[in-house]
Amino acid sequence: MLKSLRARKGWRVADLAREARRSRRTIENCEGGRFVYLHTIASLANALGVGVGDLIEDGQVAGDSEGPPRRLGGIEITVRLHIPYEDFDEADGLASFLEALVGRLTMVKGEVQVGDVREGSVEIDLRFTEEQDGRRLVRMYCGMRLGGLGIDGLVVPSYEGIGADISGALTGLVGGSRMEVNRQLLMVTRLREWVDGGRAGSHAVTLWGRDGKGTRFTVTRDAASDRWSMRVASLARSRRPV
Repeated sequence: MLKSLRARKGWRVADLAREARRSRRTIENCEGGRFVYLHTIASLANALGVGVGDLIEDGQVAGDSEGPPRRLGGIEITVRLHIPYEDFDEADGLASFLEALVGRLTMVKGEVQVGDVREGSVEIDLRFTEEQDGRRLVRMYCGMRLGGLGIDGLVVPSYEGIGADISGALTGLVGGSRMEVNRQLLMVTRLREWVDGGRAGSHAVTLWGRDGKGTRFTVTRDAASDRWSMRVASLARSRRPV
């Protein structure tokens, strides 16, 4: 159905990918009958000028038999990945990423729902129906405990306790001599005060662990949306101050 609708408009796969703002690999897999998320179907239908129902056979979309994600409260977090959008396949890549992420978070109490996937560096909106699950993601990311998942950053809404979650995770990365530890803990405390104060702009700290590995944490608050962009990056051991 999708292929015939695309052909009817005289579009190539690349044309539909551009109009729907989806990767070419995603379009190819959709036409091949692979796993399709409902939000992907919605973007394709909008680009083709048809209804979602026109792209659904037998009343269902693979992987979405329960309908679109439900807004049940909780917390919505945007996850940015390192992978270029044109190389990201929503059919396999998104499902694999979610499975790996939930496995790393462990003891997830609620649901993890996909809101949207955007181009550029891949951005995935995740809705955690239980706030504690989303907060665990924040703590584990800030504490450098999600390595190997390709996460390049998070965008998180303000919530009560966000400063404590960030500072608590960063404290676990502190090491060195007693003087170095005290100096770094002071930096983390000031960062928490800055976050709790809800100030706009950016703040960054550089921490060094007992093993000599460094971490650069940067957080930026957008005052208009009241959301926090945060990024953690590893530093080479040779850059440690002497």
